[in-house]
Amino acid sequence: MTKNTTTAPAAATATPDLAASLAAGTVTIERIDPQAVQLDPNIRTNPVLPPEFVDSIRAEGVREPVLARREEDGITYVYDGQRRLLAAREAGLTSMLAVFGIADTTGTESGRILDQLRTFARAELTLTDRIAAYETLALDGISVEKIAKSAGADRATVAGALTIGKSKAATTYAGYGTVWVYTIFGVTPEQGGTE
Repeated sequence: MTKNTTTAPAAATATPDLAASLAAGTVTIERIDPQAVQLDPNIRTNPVLPPEFVDSIRAEGVREPVLARREEDGITYVYDGQRRLLAAREAGLTSMLAVFGIADTTGTESGRILDQLRTFARAELTLTDRIAAYETLALDGISVEKIAKSAGADRATVAGALTIGKSKAATTYAGYGTVWVYTIFGVTPEQGGTE
């Protein structure tokens, strides 16, 4: 494996210049063992791995590299590519590509959560996972407006989720997708139900 070199953290809103980072050697592409790396916390707590997805990974490998970071103790963490990593494990792969050195552009844990919300706006995310993500961001001082923009939601939806998150009973019911939670949250079951 090649040595991973990092630069000083960039602001979470900065757009990375990937070509310059590659040329400078601060971004590297390496082979990792999916069975030996750790998965960073992810807002999707119950990822769905359809059998055909795992079969395609088994047949063709992981075609899009995951994004990873390495801690000072040498442990590698994948922070973008949860489903690809889990499918590679299930398929029994012992090698896949990972890009290192981009984590600095993502910034803090809140930066990664905001990025995941942007990504998951295109894919289904359970209501309870969405509530937990919004809560984490709010506790980190991220405004309701910024959370809403990243999640592709309106302010009232995020505020409703944060209200639900304050109640253990409401959060429990959210996991079941009850009608009254959908009414408070302002979404239909198709938009935010459990998987």
